[in-house]
Amino acid sequence: MPRKKSTPAQIAQGYPFTEEQRKDAERLRRYIEREQLIALMNDTKWRKVITALRHIPNFPIRFRVQCLRSDSPATWDSSFPWHVPQPYNVIEWLDIDPIAHFHRGQLISDATIDFTEQVVQALQSVSVPFSHEGPFIRIWGYARPDTTSP
Repeated sequence: MPRKKSTPAQIAQGYPFTEEQRKDAERLRRYIEREQLIALMNDTKWRKVITALRHIPNFPIRFRVQCLRSDSPATWDSSFPWHVPQPYNVIEWLDIDPIAHFHRGQLISDATIDFTEQVVQALQSVSVPFSHEGPFIRIWGYARPDTTSP
C-alpha cells in the first residue's frame, strides 16, 4: 500500500509523516482526552522558552522532563535543547536546575552559581506557566485536574 504524502501545510503544522506516527498521535490525543489534561503550552511557546533559556549568559542548563504516558521523569541531562523531546506536545513538564556547579579541581569544592533570578526573568519574559518545585523550576506543558499547577 503506497504511503499517503503529507501536504506542505500539514508538514508546516507538524502533522505525522507515517502511518505509525499518525497512530501514535491519535493515541496521544486519546490519552490527553481520557486524563482530562489541559494544554498550557504549544510548540511556539516551547521554542520561546528554549531561546530565552539559551540566552542566559554562562548558564549551563541542566534539565529533566516528564513525558505524557511515562511512569517517571527522565534522568537529569545537560544536552539542552538537543535532548528535549519533540514534538513538544508530549511534554507534561520540564524541570530546570537553576544552580550551576563548576568543577574547580580535586582539592577544592565545586563553585556554585545560582541562576534562579535569571531563569525566572527569562520565563516571565515569554509568559509561560512555571512553578518552584523545591530547588527546581518546573515549566508546565499540561495541567492535570487533580494537581496544583499554574
